[in-house]
Amino acid sequence: MKKIIAVIAFVSSVLLPNAKAQTGWNIVAPPVMWHFYSVDFVDANHGFACGQSTIIGTSNGKDWKELPCNFNNKLYSISAITPTCAVAVGRDGGILRTTDAGASWQVQTGARVNPLKAVSFVDTLTGWASGWYGMILHTTDGGANWIKQTSGTTVFFNAMVAINATTAYAVGEHGAIVRTIDSGNHWSIMLSETADSLYGICKAGKHIY
Repeated sequence: MKKIIAVIAFVSSVLLPNAKAQTGWNIVAPPVMWHFYSVDFVDANHGFACGQSTIIGTSNGKDWKELPCNFNNKLYSISAITPTCAVAVGRDGGILRTTDAGASWQVQTGARVNPLKAVSFVDTLTGWASGWYGMILHTTDGGANWIKQTSGTTVFFNAMVAINATTAYAVGEHGAIVRTIDSGNHWSIMLSETADSLYGICKAGKHIY
């Protein structure tokens, strides 16, 4: 369904620049015509989105600009931590971080090989990233160092959410759900009662895709 909506929005913005969707929704043309995979907001105005070799940002919720990330591969997920701080992850274990609202991005050491599909931070220091083959990484120093944690599964994770400094969830293929309540020292496999792959997870007031 999200893919269908994205296609409709893209076609409308290109062919019908003055068109509007249903009441309350306005089509906003992006500054670059790339595929986007993730969006996250700090508040009603400040947000980031990432996709195919690109990151864009907004400070008013309406006008977006391309940010110089210099990453030549797909970025699958982004976590907006503050109006000036965000972390994005993607192919080949790539991790990028900004502390100046996207004016510059620093490459961090991540999984190196396996793609990372999701990232979620609880503050400027503590966060998790997850991806292929049950990969979960954890940082408590803003990403200067990432520690691999044992998830107990080899499924591909598609999304995750950090609730606080000790609790986080990751979801993925075949209905997989794992949870930690001790900062990732142990991850428990949860019963989801579905074999369908899961692509998103959220906590109240905060959605992570």
